[in-house]
Amino acid sequence: KQILQNSIGGGLGHKYISIEHGLSYALILGWQYKIYLPLEFWKYTVSCIQPFRIQSLNATSVAVLSRNECSQLSPRSYVLSSIFNSTVMLEDCRLSKNIIGTQANIQTLQARKVLKANETYEDLQRILYRLLLNPTHELQSVINSFKTTHFTKRYVFSVHIRMGGYLADVPERKEMMSLARLKRLPSVIQNAMVSWDFDAGNTVLFLSTDST
Repeated sequence: KQILQNSIGGGLGHKYISIEHGLSYALILGWQYKIYLPLEFWKYTVSCIQPFRIQSLNATSVAVLSRNECSQLSPRSYVLSSIFNSTVMLEDCRLSKNIIGTQANIQTLQARKVLKANETYEDLQRILYRLLLNPTHELQSVINSFKTTHFTKRYVFSVHIRMGGYLADVPERKEMMSLARLKRLPSVIQNAMVSWDFDAGNTVLFLSTDST
């Protein structure tokens, strides 16, 4: 049996969350794991999932589990083995922590030496993200060069503004932040900086956004 993961859509963070879930299911179930990702992912990461890479998805006969379907599955009604009973393709399937991180599943991972005796599902997530978030030397050089050039003060105050909707450079159906909330954001940032004793003299403001 296989977990087939289609991670062609979404941004990089979106992909990592999806992959962490898919790998967790495969490790708990003891199933083979295969993943389809854009070329850019493999080009810029040194990833432990390289051996599981597939070049295309030709699995039209298998069941597909989408994000919406998985989010609606209640921990009161389902366990992992009742959701996955044959080869399945995942499209951003993120099950509840209460389905994944049960005591039985953690004991299975401990028995398979994936986790140590005192470790939890949160430890599994930490381990997987650390293995996945591994940029190439070339990308590390770009990141380090940016830090040297721009992060020149004592502190860096980072703000991620995720607009979504029609205010994003690439419009989406779902709005993350309204224009009214966006207008209030500068004062929120200023108040937060004051509370941590950050100011323009000692702090670089780093802004990441999907809207220019």
